[in-house]
Amino acid sequence: SSLEPATTDFSSALQTDGSKAFLEARYRVINLSDIAVEVRASMLQKSGAPIRVDPTGSAYTAIDESVVACEADSVQVSCIDGEASELLSLAQSGVVKIPGSSAVAELFITPDGRRVLLVGTPLRL
Repeated sequence: SSLEPATTDFSSALQTDGSKAFLEARYRVINLSDIAVEVRASMLQKSGAPIRVDPTGSAYTAIDESVVACEADSVQVSCIDGEASELLSLAQSGVVKIPGSSAVAELFITPDGRRVLLVGTPLRL
């Protein structure tokens, strides 16, 4: 069975710490799994430092700083100190399996252009 990206509007996913930068985050990770993961932004041979994202429930972690710092066009996701997933383009919706786990990472693009990376177990209907 192949993993197909779903069409979902996550533009309302918002957790605020009161700062304007947090509210304006363009790149967000929501970790619905029960494991911590690392997200690494990359562009060709250049990559940002991995960002640890613990399970967050409906709250999100902003990763704008890492994406902008290396002018990233893709991200990879891994278990902590684990093998990285395939590259996931920031230009389009997509999904990758996270090696060493039963989780997947799925990228959604909201109507206002935000990128939301959802980490969780695949749903079977």
